[in-house]
Amino acid sequence: MPNPLPLTDEQIDALFEFVKKKYVDYYDVQLELVDHLASEIEQRQAASPDITFDAALQRVYQGFGIFGFTEVIEEKAKAINQMNRLLFWKAIKRLFVLPNVIGSLVLSLVLFIAFDQLTPSTFLAANGVLALLAALLSVYYFFKKNPRKEYKLLGIQYNGVLHFGATLNLYLTYYIGYVWLLPSLEGTWLLMIPFSCWLGWINFTAGAVAYEKLLHEQRKLYPLAFA
Repeated sequence: MPNPLPLTDEQIDALFEFVKKKYVDYYDVQLELVDHLASEIEQRQAASPDITFDAALQRVYQGFGIFGFTEVIEEKAKAINQMNRLLFWKAIKRLFVLPNVIGSLVLSLVLFIAFDQLTPSTFLAANGVLALLAALLSVYYFFKKNPRKEYKLLGIQYNGVLHFGATLNLYLTYYIGYVWLLPSLEGTWLLMIPFSCWLGWINFTAGAVAYEKLLHEQRKLYPLAFA
């Protein structure tokens, strides 16, 4: 079999238009599919020189089954979610090794001192306001660093580490703190309140660090999306 001839730029552009018409809106998935389609078409044309580009494309597409590219997107989303969980837990672990563990310990000290100086309800109110402010600021900060609107990335769209960290921080303050711990605890058991808030800030920090890491990796993989 002769060596495959590379597709022309016009044919590559046609592949991008093809996957877009098949409802693949994510730039990272488009790149993977176009690369796969181009390779398969080149192999088929090398094996059968008389086959046209369009005919080869349709035959390759038929190999994806009745659901087309849907299963590809779903599998990639699963892989991304798994990667996100890994990034999050790595960020958690890094907060408990030197030098980051110093910051984690200082944070706990600040929270426990503040709890000692304030009433439990005032402490929870102050921590809740700070948690909400941190969540809003993080959304604004990362929104400016996200890819351009015309280059949606599945790796960003299906990322939940930042939202998880921010939501858990608020949840531990408003629900666990106010609704569950504050009415039911007394004495030294009330120290569970600053401890739960500390866990919330740890998770928020890990979520932000993991998301920053993800953006850095996506920027290296798809620089055009961030240009």
